[in-house]
This record gives sequence, structure tokens and C-alpha cells, in this order.
Amino acid sequence: ALAKRNAEQNHQPSDGYFDAEQLVWGDSNHIQATKDKFQASTGRDAPDFIVMSETLYESSAHNAVKLWDTVAALSGPNTVAIVMQHSWGRPEEETVMYENLRSRFECRDVPHDLILTTAWR
Repeated sequence: ALAKRNAEQNHQPSDGYFDAEQLVWGDSNHIQATKDKFQASTGRDAPDFIVMSETLYESSAHNAVKLWDTVAALSGPNTVAIVMQHSWGRPEEETVMYENLRSRFECRDVPHDLILTTAWR
């Protein structure tokens, strides 16, 4: 909801299409409605970028598979998905989740020293 409000308040029509949607992962009706809205607004089948941050609040292979299914359904051959996720501190479960991701998509890690971190007070 916060991302959607920020998009509505800060986006200028001259910037191109931008939208923020809260998705129910793996819900084919919700995915299709999102795709239809995007196509009606842009005339294109898939976005250039999908940006996700802290999308998995608990480690679960089932949740991760539904998330990756949703990303795949919304993506086109040139879509870049940016995934930002903190470690849960459970390396075995995280390994399974990321192995599933890597088996389905071409992935590149961002070296930790290139990540800009800002502390808010």
C-alpha cells in the first residue's frame, strides 16, 4: 500500500508507466488482472522491471515457489526482476529458496560492497 501511494504521489506521466500492485502469489486471477491492467495502460505484454523488496517474511519453499511462479507469469523475455531480501539466518532454507530461483531464472548477485545502505534515525 505504501509503494502504491508513493507511486501515485510522485509519478509524472512523462516518466512512462509505473504502478505498484499488491499481489496474491500464485493466484491466476490476480496475475491475469495485473497483466491485463498493464497491457491496457502500455500496449505491451510485459514490464521492463519488476522490483521486489522483503517479499518473503518466512522461509518456506512453498511460498518461494508461488512467488517465483508469479514473477515468471508477469515477466517477458526481457524483463529484469530485482529482488532485495535480508537473510533469515536459516542458511539451509535460504539455499533451497535461492536454488529454486536460480533453476528458473538467469540470476546475478550484486556484490555486497556495491550495495548502498542508509541508516534512518
